[in-house]
Amino acid sequence: MSTLDSTISFTPSVLDLPTIITKKDIKSAESCYNKLLKTAQSYKDSLLSTSNAASDFGAALEDCARCKGSGNAADGLMSAAGFHYIISNHQQLLSQAIYINFEKPVKNEIDAFNQISATNNSNFKNKISEKINELKFLEYQNSKISKSRFRNLVNYKSTLSNISRKIQEIDNLKHDYYLSCFSLVQATSSKILTRVSSIVRAQVEIFDGIARKGWSGGGLDDLIATCPDPFANSD
Repeated sequence: MSTLDSTISFTPSVLDLPTIITKKDIKSAESCYNKLLKTAQSYKDSLLSTSNAASDFGAALEDCARCKGSGNAADGLMSAAGFHYIISNHQQLLSQAIYINFEKPVKNEIDAFNQISATNNSNFKNKISEKINELKFLEYQNSKISKSRFRNLVNYKSTLSNISRKIQEIDNLKHDYYLSCFSLVQATSSKILTRVSSIVRAQVEIFDGIARKGWSGGGLDDLIATCPDPFANSD
């Protein structure tokens, strides 16, 4: 009794793949990547707009601090103005980080993804069409032999063997194509993850720096001490 599992495939087969990525899946991934790029552009523009708004707000607070008669409120207003200038600067830095570290490189990755997927698809279509035509020819030959009154068993067995081999070649082509699609999506997604990780890190460091302004000795002690907790529940 053979100890080999009869289900084991000794040649590449579509059945061996854990996930099959089809042309439709490639189109879906492309759509997701393009949407991500579009939202990154919108996010970048919104941050720049927020930066400008925070700067304008800080300037308005500074003008109020300089008004005659502002008295004891002047120092607090100037502190608030300075804080919003910092907010403006940080939002601008984050906007630039998204453009330089995410939007530009991700656009390049998407362009490469589209080019590679188009090339892979074109090559697959040409090769699979060629193999299918060869298979049809072999099937035609086999049909002629099977209908012949005097069969040449050697030729008949040879043709059947060639048909089987051609079917395996077609399956191998499909396996390689689906595997290349899977590898392409996986590689592109990994590169996007690396890019977005840098943005997350930038955000954490920026907001951590802003949060430190509210700590003791951060420069806003007096300003914060005069106001109630804005997030406290009001009964």
